[in-house]
Amino acid sequence: MQIVDSSAEIRLHIELAVDGLLLNNRGGLPANKLLELAQTMRKAWEEIDPLWTWTLPCDNTRRTTYEISDGILAYMVEKDNSEGFQRIIYHELVPSQVKKERWEQEWKDIGFVATDFSYNLHDDVQIFMELRDNGNVRRMHFLTISTNQPHPRAYKPYFDVCKDVCPVWEECKTIAYDNYIAMLFLEWRGLNRSGGAMVIDWRTASVVLPYTRVTDLAFASKDTVILMYNEEGGIRPALGLYSLAESRLLCRCVLPFLTRVMIALFLTNAASKFGENCPATHAKRFIADPGVRILGMIFHRTSFDGAIIERDLVVLSVQPFLRICARHSSQHLGETTIEWDDWGPTVTRWLPSTNFNYIGFRSTFGSRMLVVMTDLEHSGVANSLGMLDFNPRPILKGYKDKVSQHWVTKVLTEPSEYRLGQSEKVIENRLPVRVTALRGTIPFRGLFMDGTTIVGSMLDSYRIFSFLPSIEDVDHPHQRHLGGYYESIVPDLEPESEATSEAFPSPSGDYEEGSWSE
Repeated sequence: MQIVDSSAEIRLHIELAVDGLLLNNRGGLPANKLLELAQTMRKAWEEIDPLWTWTLPCDNTRRTTYEISDGILAYMVEKDNSEGFQRIIYHELVPSQVKKERWEQEWKDIGFVATDFSYNLHDDVQIFMELRDNGNVRRMHFLTISTNQPHPRAYKPYFDVCKDVCPVWEECKTIAYDNYIAMLFLEWRGLNRSGGAMVIDWRTASVVLPYTRVTDLAFASKDTVILMYNEEGGIRPALGLYSLAESRLLCRCVLPFLTRVMIALFLTNAASKFGENCPATHAKRFIADPGVRILGMIFHRTSFDGAIIERDLVVLSVQPFLRICARHSSQHLGETTIEWDDWGPTVTRWLPSTNFNYIGFRSTFGSRMLVVMTDLEHSGVANSLGMLDFNPRPILKGYKDKVSQHWVTKVLTEPSEYRLGQSEKVIENRLPVRVTALRGTIPFRGLFMDGTTIVGSMLDSYRIFSFLPSIEDVDHPHQRHLGGYYESIVPDLEPESEATSEAFPSPSGDYEEGSWSE
């Protein structure tokens, strides 16, 4: 028996590694049961075939702002006749068939009108941004999720930022990552987006990244952030790696653009710490391996004649990017600049807008990204949900193209060329990817995800699609709502030609809504 258990334990860790996962919380289950759960979840994700689905009512999702982290969906509801939010709802993303009593928390009135929020379940902290003093001060409140009272581990109950130190001020969004809170400032001037960023430690009220003119920021690790530089003044568009521990810019990685970039931003996610205090007991069983994590990037550029806007959807593999930065930084004293050809081709994939479209600002998690597929190599899949998986391990293991009645999977491993619009600049793609697309259109305004769930936003509800298997021996219904049909209905393999992706607003029209709140 001991040999069998040992064999199952080894196989469990091997299979999880292939899936880009780590074992985080056994929940008292033996290795063979955990292996069974992992295999069930793998099959569901590979086919974009959720095991469970339910609806979370919401009066009007256009009047909410949301966050998804640690197996919890939280959203704030807009206060009547105001420009902010006062009610917050937390909902554990676990089906009732898996956990009879899912964790939920609601505060009908947080005590003031907030403009944005974020949270860290492990530390029982919720962070609210309030606009005060006739719009000249932004106050960040640190309250407990459990009591809605000032957090006892915060150095002080709030942190104020004044307008006179922030040249970009119009909007401010927050994102939580471990002990850090990033403030992302942005303004829109027509089709152009300007921004700034600041990072603080909420426990000590210390500034670890002073206000910096960048258009976006994403956490790369516990102590590093990636900055998106796209400001005028002779600075070329670039990614900057900044050390929060050392308080300095380590390197600047130049992007390959030849024309002006109007919009540049990240598609990322809040940190999932899944500590002991996190109430999402089932979702924290397996967690994403940071070694295969990706970031999404969106760019809008002018053409050479300035007449049209060209768009790029780009994926960055984080860990290989950090290794390249570390290698170059170790060879130079102080900040170093790395040209595109010395870092970009091996760690990015540029996705043609003729095939892939943006679907939501929380559309990446781990190694996966959700997109709208406009076509997949003449496969009959158009204007439907696609999932891109940049985990190289299944590809190295020999994963092949697959075709079924409901979905199509293609594995892209060969280098390919991507031309930057009408320019002569040609980019070589070397980052491998698995692309799975459902057949059939879907009726959602937007989609967002974490490691176990996809959430579809409709006008009056959130539709939850869970990939969490039950530890009980039950048959999962496998209801394929994500593809716009149920399994019992044979779909039309050739979607109607007039079908469009209007359910997924592209960054051109309703971009502010699609990029920050649903």
